[in-house]
Amino acid sequence: MNFYYRKSVIQLTLKSIMILAICMQTGCYSYKWNDTRSQKNTSSPEIIRSFFDQFPDKIMRIKAISPSDSYRYDAWEKDEVFAKDSLAIHFDIVELKLKDMMPEGTIMVDFTFQDGKGNKVMVPDFDLLRLVPSFDAQGEHCYPELLMEEFNRYGVSLRKEFDEFKIVKGKSSSDKYKEALDRVHRASITNGCLSAGKWEFNLNSEDFSDFSKRLHSAVNYNQSKIFAHTWFLLDTSFYQNLVKFKNPDLDVKGFDVAGFDYNKLSKKSEEVIIDFNTLRNPIKKIWNTKMLEVGHQSERQIELLDMEEHYKIEYGLFLNQDPLSLSRETYKSILDPKKQPIHLAQFRDEGFYSPSTALSFDMNWLQYLDTISVSAVDVATTDCLSEIQITGKWAPFAITITNIDLAQIQEQKLYGLHFGFNVYPKGRRYNPAQPTISFDTDLMPREYEQSVLMTDTKTGKWVDNFKKGLSKVYITCPTLEKDVLDIYLISYERIVPLWMGRVKLPKQLREKVRIRNQMYNY
Repeated sequence: MNFYYRKSVIQLTLKSIMILAICMQTGCYSYKWNDTRSQKNTSSPEIIRSFFDQFPDKIMRIKAISPSDSYRYDAWEKDEVFAKDSLAIHFDIVELKLKDMMPEGTIMVDFTFQDGKGNKVMVPDFDLLRLVPSFDAQGEHCYPELLMEEFNRYGVSLRKEFDEFKIVKGKSSSDKYKEALDRVHRASITNGCLSAGKWEFNLNSEDFSDFSKRLHSAVNYNQSKIFAHTWFLLDTSFYQNLVKFKNPDLDVKGFDVAGFDYNKLSKKSEEVIIDFNTLRNPIKKIWNTKMLEVGHQSERQIELLDMEEHYKIEYGLFLNQDPLSLSRETYKSILDPKKQPIHLAQFRDEGFYSPSTALSFDMNWLQYLDTISVSAVDVATTDCLSEIQITGKWAPFAITITNIDLAQIQEQKLYGLHFGFNVYPKGRRYNPAQPTISFDTDLMPREYEQSVLMTDTKTGKWVDNFKKGLSKVYITCPTLEKDVLDIYLISYERIVPLWMGRVKLPKQLREKVRIRNQMYNY
């Protein structure tokens, strides 16, 4: 037998064994949330059905609100027809029709979003529980988890090319808007972050008409534009029943799962001591890493990391100074006590930014963060599952990221994580493919559930990151070798990066990451 043929057969066999091993660990299947053909169907729950019975034709109708053309703080580039007409492309009527039969453990509805000209966007067979938080913490941890789940955005993206939504053009709609609807290629339904049961509907369009001009611009935005944006509020009692249906064992004494007072629950949560041993397996080893850089010590210049930050600075949501002067800031200068507090536009009401009611944050404490430690979590399958802690000798707070699989961190691609429990990326496809070890949040095995938490270094108690001015963590590998991690801490409302650190991984870990990374790519 030819040597190269034997070699290729051996490689193929080894790869097949790897795939089989992963399937045994994770369940190798492509899960479709709205594919009901192979699942046991049952009638809709009576308590849920009773809410629909109150409406004519048993179709729940909700009035929604859309921004006008004068609202400029929606942090996304606008399509040319966005909010230009008082009726067209304002999807202010939301209808939900409950299915008679549905797979066990789901609440299936048909969504219809309608504007004032009869244009409709229809989303069939949508499981409402996809947008209802799943509470993974136990005991006292449920209090901060309830707070962070309801005040983080999470939703699903719907793809036109997979028929996950359909557009029906209204007879009274003008040709201009009918043609514009052909540009729509994505829709999303999202659980918003302002109060329980406040959801969003969004349409995005593609526009390559000025691609050549953008290609040579300083900031090359992509060609996806916001086409329509709508906020709607579910009935509080209805939403509470959805949450209870998904989380029958949730026990947060003294607080409803909807309509709770934020400050009251935050105060209660800050009395909770975080026990990381209940959130992950034991620590197996602490890797011998090396700090290469701390942004405020090296006086690295602040550069905006993603398109959302560019828009938010351009819109003036960073209120300490004009947007151009931010380009002269470094990670050291922005933490200067003389420049504190930092003023950031507040996200409020129906989902609008309000510079007139800015929030102020004293970020001087970030200068005491100067250490990044990386530890291996003890799981049988890999040494790449890690715990990352950002702290310092004199730091009042520590930020801990549990169960992060370093093989998921790609070079020059931001891996973004909100604070909270089981915080694998919140935006996901409606029909997530699950043939590899890259998981959807709701399908995450217990030992891989990831958390990002801020704690008091002296007491170990949970700290409300929102009140300390942080909303997100970005992690990336700056080079193809994947032997260095860059970590960024992002301000409230993801407006500007405020802290960065760079840590070098040992060769042994780098090689393990490189090998495991291949498991994500078949």
